[in-house]
Amino acid sequence: MRPNYTTIVTPIVVGREGLLKQYLRDHAEPRPGSLCEDFLRCRSLFAFDKIKCLHFCSFSILDEDGEFGPSLILEATFDGSRADFLRELWRVAPAGMHAVYGHCVGYPATGLAVPELIEEYLVRHDVGADTFFSGCPGRCVAQIQGESRVRSEIVAFLSSRQAADAPP
Repeated sequence: MRPNYTTIVTPIVVGREGLLKQYLRDHAEPRPGSLCEDFLRCRSLFAFDKIKCLHFCSFSILDEDGEFGPSLILEATFDGSRADFLRELWRVAPAGMHAVYGHCVGYPATGLAVPELIEEYLVRHDVGADTFFSGCPGRCVAQIQGESRVRSEIVAFLSSRQAADAPP
C-alpha cells in the first residue's frame, strides 16, 4: 500500500500566532519516552499514536513575511484515504485540534458540534504534497510497527542472554 500525504495550510488570525505557538509547545509537542519504549511520546490532547494508519504528522507555523500573513501548516503521511485520516485525527484529538484551529481564520463557528464542516474546512485548505520523505518505502504502518516489535524482542533476548553469560 502506498501512503498518502496531505499538507493543510490555514491562515492564523493576526496577533494570535504567539498564543498558538505556546499552545503547541505546551500541549502538542511530543515528550521524550524511555529508551525501551518509543523515542517520543504523544501528549494526551494529541494522541496521534492512536491513529493506526499514521506514519508522520507535524504542525509548523510560518510567521508573517510582509507578503503573507502567519500560517499554520499541518502535514501528514498516512495509509488509506485523506477522509479516513481526517476523521481519525478528529476522533483521537478533538479538543486539541479544536483549540489549535480556533486560532485560524475561517474555522467553523460550530466547532466540534458539526465535524463535517471541520473536514470541509481542512480539505479546502489542503495544498497537497509534492515533496516528501519515505523512510520505509512500500510498507504500511502495521508492517513497520511489526518489524520494530520483532527487532525489540531480538534485542531484549540477546541482552538477557549476554547478561546471563556475564561473569559474576
